[in-house]
Amino acid sequence: MSGILKVAVIGTGAVANDAHFPSWRKIPGISIIAVCDVNKIAAENTARRWQIPHSYTDINELLKAEKPDIVDICTPPNTHLSIIEKAFETGCHVTCEKPLAMNLEETCKIEDLYKFRANKANKFNISYSMLYHPQMLALLRKLVRKDAGEILNVDIRCLHPVDEEMLANPKHWCHTLPGGRLGETIIHPIYMLYKICGNLQLKDVYIAKRGPYNWVNYDELRVTFDSERGFAGFYVSFNSPGLEYPLITIDGMKRHIMLNGHNHNLVETCPTRGYGIFSRGTDSLIQMSKIAGSLIQNTVRTLTLRHKNSHQQYFELFVDNIKNNNDMPVNTEDAFAINRIFLSVLERIS
Repeated sequence: MSGILKVAVIGTGAVANDAHFPSWRKIPGISIIAVCDVNKIAAENTARRWQIPHSYTDINELLKAEKPDIVDICTPPNTHLSIIEKAFETGCHVTCEKPLAMNLEETCKIEDLYKFRANKANKFNISYSMLYHPQMLALLRKLVRKDAGEILNVDIRCLHPVDEEMLANPKHWCHTLPGGRLGETIIHPIYMLYKICGNLQLKDVYIAKRGPYNWVNYDELRVTFDSERGFAGFYVSFNSPGLEYPLITIDGMKRHIMLNGHNHNLVETCPTRGYGIFSRGTDSLIQMSKIAGSLIQNTVRTLTLRHKNSHQQYFELFVDNIKNNNDMPVNTEDAFAINRIFLSVLERIS
């Protein structure tokens, strides 16, 4: 497929305006032709802000009038099933924000729609976008090279401040979901663990409430899994003093690898040289030089405009798959498996 691909974005909330629109605009061969939102004013304001020619409040009208090539779904998860069905019926490629669905019934229905869609050429993928952060891609390359050796344990920490925008707003739609704000966000560490560790078997779930909001049932979560590649787990907090998202630690038989998603540092620890003062000091200097090197590399990448955000990387791969049939950003069957693991955790916290 060649030429311009027409994109229609469904939903005009924060993720669309902060991530999707600016990312699509950086991809050659893409034209955002329309937006749709049940809130007419939001749809019109968004279209005006991004200089998009048409806005709608009814997706059926949009699909009939605009005939987009790609439908990009940025709406709450309880709306995904019906939008995906309509997009498939009109022959569109579909990319959908996470979580795909909040219950097994809708997950299975979407999977059936995908498997039995009339036009098998229509592409479908779920935006597990954090897999495409530049430093996450670098981490995955290290694992392919087995830089860490055999993986023993993977831990992911997602730390948010208590005044985090979605949590602190009692009227935000995330509080209507099973699991509330936790239910909206835990898909991120799950798909990252799945990518690193393979299939996950849920072991233990610990939940607590530490924060001040009476509309929030739980704001602390710790989950552990068995996996194909050692132990795995994640911790989510909405009572952190700062925003550090995510922090990934991989413990291997050769070395440890650590990714700080807040400042984009990716460092390895070398085997320790001993327990004496001189050996410990040398280890500390080496570690400091690795952090400084990572910081300099990130700075150069940003200043030379080579730093792509994760959504842009994801959309570029999705478009490349449509045009050239290269690898999908996330294997679609894996995406469904990830949502089932997500639902197994969600069942324990709802």
